[in-house]
Amino acid sequence: MFDLNFIPFGAQYYRAPTPLAGDWETDLKNFKAQGFNTVKLWVQWRWNMPKEDTYDFSDIDRLLDICAGLDIKAVLNIICDVAPAWFYNMYPESLMITQDGRKLYPQTLSYRQIGGAPGPCFHHKEGMRIRRLFIEEAAKRYANHPALLCWDLWNEPELTCGIARDAKIENMVCYCDESVSRFREWLKSQFTLDELNVRWGRNYQEWNEVEAPRCTGTFSDMVDWREFFGQTLAEENRMRAQAVRKWDKNHAVMVHTVPLPHFNFMNTGSDEYLLAKDMDWFGNSIGSHPFPAAVTSSAAKGKWVINAEIHARGGDTMSHPGFPDLEEFKTHIFVPFARGVKGFLFWQYKPERLGKESPAWGLVNMDGSESESLGYAKIINSALQSNSSKLLHAFPKKANIAILNSSSSQTFLWEISGDIALHYHSIAGAFMTLWEAGYNVDVISEHQLKAQGISDYALVYAPAPYYQDSQTADILREFVRNGGTLISEALFGGICAETGLYSKILPGYGFDEIFGCRQTVSATASAFLNAYGADYSVKEENRSATLFEYSGKTGRGYYFREEFALQTGTAIAKYENGNAAAVTNNYGNGKAIITGTLPAYMADCYEACDSKEYITYLVKEIASVTPEYEIYGGLRSDILYDGGKPQAVVLQLKKEKNRKVIFKDPEIFSKKLKNVITGTVLTVSSEGKCIIPETEGETELYTVI
Repeated sequence: MFDLNFIPFGAQYYRAPTPLAGDWETDLKNFKAQGFNTVKLWVQWRWNMPKEDTYDFSDIDRLLDICAGLDIKAVLNIICDVAPAWFYNMYPESLMITQDGRKLYPQTLSYRQIGGAPGPCFHHKEGMRIRRLFIEEAAKRYANHPALLCWDLWNEPELTCGIARDAKIENMVCYCDESVSRFREWLKSQFTLDELNVRWGRNYQEWNEVEAPRCTGTFSDMVDWREFFGQTLAEENRMRAQAVRKWDKNHAVMVHTVPLPHFNFMNTGSDEYLLAKDMDWFGNSIGSHPFPAAVTSSAAKGKWVINAEIHARGGDTMSHPGFPDLEEFKTHIFVPFARGVKGFLFWQYKPERLGKESPAWGLVNMDGSESESLGYAKIINSALQSNSSKLLHAFPKKANIAILNSSSSQTFLWEISGDIALHYHSIAGAFMTLWEAGYNVDVISEHQLKAQGISDYALVYAPAPYYQDSQTADILREFVRNGGTLISEALFGGICAETGLYSKILPGYGFDEIFGCRQTVSATASAFLNAYGADYSVKEENRSATLFEYSGKTGRGYYFREEFALQTGTAIAKYENGNAAAVTNNYGNGKAIITGTLPAYMADCYEACDSKEYITYLVKEIASVTPEYEIYGGLRSDILYDGGKPQAVVLQLKKEKNRKVIFKDPEIFSKKLKNVITGTVLTVSSEGKCIIPETEGETELYTVI
């Protein structure tokens, strides 16, 4: 019902009060003449509801009417993190309260210039009620407007609109009485009081004794506290969708998020899958890199995906934007396109004039005249639109590898390390290593794993899986038993979610049977064992490294050194003392592999080629999962299909001589590839080999002809 029939391409245009009303008609006429088809307009709670029970949508009325007259489609972005001044005066108790007792008073921000951020606590009943009324009023007003494309319900969902985003304990919200009360009710829906006491290591006698966690001394209580707020954001998003759908059943609803590392889970509460699952479409900001593109498309799982904010010309009043070239602009579009993304909106059309974001971010110059950046966007848009019959319904093959990105694990690793680096680099390192090696890889949350399962995948990679829960462990166990391959990094199930206790036997949850080994010794790198004795003339990544030998090579992991005693498994890597550093084991119809360190962190944080090579060895040689192509002198090739037939190819290459790709899919053998921008035609041989001339750029999109 909500299928796209064109490729949306354009920009954010209006965030009241800019651009000023006198520019609207001229700007949008130019926008249309330049070939663009979609704008994003902000509908803001504070701006468009200036008094109680009073709505003023006159600006949106006029803008949509102009768009309709020019055949421009509009995404209406609902902005509720700018609560009206009258609301705060009427409900002063609605303010969010941080862990250290601060009240988050309404304020202006460089990106919320009209004030009112961050809005009321998400558990404040009148705040929820009035937000819903505001959204319903907008939906009722514009449900049948001919310019409307879709509803974007939330701009970068998070708890505090960036005010207290940093992953610090004192920034956590919300500790108001209503939030704590709602937290207790949520816990009641999950556990009995006895179960909660076991889980947290407490002896509460009544539910009203249960306290909101305020420190990181133990683990499961803080994990539950943050998961509660992840669910809170999901419930808020669901409420907004229901408010729109009450009046408009003919237009899609979506939300766009900001994936790691820009948003952390602890102080934003943003989990892509939880926010995507009730939406018709899904989107993101900062989605031009392969990792966030994969996180977003993995969470969307077959839904249309739109890059809702492409940050091509960022800056502020003291850091004016640079001069990106055509190659950079192509990465903004073609990299996410390779993951199946089908909509592209730049932030923004005109440079900002109000506040600290001025004079940056625009595709055009401040006076509306054309810039080089606009020219690059026009070139790419023209190429997409002229080939839309082939490109619109062309998607990559289903990924055969999943990387687990657990929000509870992120919270736990933050608790023990103080920031999100250990979690992020472990996830991103595993993804980027396999992406560069030519694999199709999804990044899935624990909630997605539990709701949708993992039987579609051949291999699951578990980065830094120290904190585990029984449901996840059971799903992984059955996955291996039924023929899948699990690769785990060190200390699998070291902390048990159900008890908060350190496991007596590692791997935990009975996975010593699945991995065919038990931990005998666990240590950390020398820099952490003895800071006074560490050699600080050695690079930090080497002081923190764990070395081992495998297949005649030396590999490096990070921080942990876990040694194993073999049971039914086979050692595939050893430390210098001869003890097992990695083990593979057949279990049921599948295979389980564990490595006693964190190679993915080393691969990403320090760009360690030996760590990347080791991870690829585990996947390709031990797990026997092969990529879909071989590439020389480059990074990546992606084939996009429609009905099983190849329609397009995205190549991401290095500027080197003798670049070539060897495709393994016979469907593309003996085909020709036509560059959508330059018209250059490449030939794929009858054996799948394609030579890439030096004249081709670093990121290129081709149609298959």
